[in-house]
This record gives sequence, structure tokens and C-alpha cells, in this order.
Amino acid sequence: MKKRRVWSILLTICMVLAWMPTAAFAVESAQPTGQSAEDPIFVPVEQFTVSNGEITEIKKEWREANAGKFVAAKIPAEIDGVKITAIGANLFNPSYSSKNGGVKIVSLDLSEAANLTAIRSQAFANCSYLSGVLDLSKTKITTLEKMAF
Repeated sequence: MKKRRVWSILLTICMVLAWMPTAAFAVESAQPTGQSAEDPIFVPVEQFTVSNGEITEIKKEWREANAGKFVAAKIPAEIDGVKITAIGANLFNPSYSSKNGGVKIVSLDLSEAANLTAIRSQAFANCSYLSGVLDLSKTKITTLEKMAF
């Protein structure tokens, strides 16, 4: 009788598991895909072009490979030993895809941008996916040029 009961319980468990959607067992991807605003990819700092402390563009190869994707950007204090003091004009403005490849910025993190003093003209203009609170408390921002956001 005990054996029959054990088999009955095992069969019931198997049936319940068979009815469950396989998505219940799926492991979440550790790597973001950039396919949605909720799953943006970060622009790697080594993909920024820097000139005299100003981030002027996203490197061509990266922007072409990620064109149209949702991205997040974290501006560091330095890149390759160069202090980052400015975010260049039109850097993420979707109207200037030659600088950003048409990526859709959804998030901007300036928490490590300790040397940042300026955000140039239209750097984030027309970025309709960008939302949230912009915390400038860790920066040295003194200049926000026209239509920076």
C-alpha cells in the first residue's frame, strides 16, 4: 500500500510539472539586450571618443553594432587617465546619428562624473526615452548650454 501511495505522489508531481509553462524554469539573462527600455545596454567607457576632456561621440563600430538599441550611459571621472569635463554637443541627440548611431538613451548616471563641468548644446535634446531624476550633486557642473536636455 505504501508503495502505491509513493507512486501516486510521484505521478501527481510529474503531472503538475508537465502543466507548468517552461518559462517558469527559465533563467534570466545576465546580459542586457537593449531590446527594450527596461533592458538597456551600457555604453562601455572605452567606446567614447574623448577630445580635451570632452566626450565627443560614441565610436563608429559600437554605434553601428548597436543602432536602434536602448542604452544607458555612465559618465566616469576619467577615461584613459583623461579627466572628463564635458559631454559634447549632440552626443545623444537622435537627430545626429553620426555621433551616436541612433541609440535610444534611457538612463544617464553621473554619480562618478566628479570632474564634469559642462553639458554642451543639445547633448540630450530630443531624447524622448530619457527619464528619471538627474542627480548632479557629485559633479562640478557650472555650464548647461542651450537645449542640453
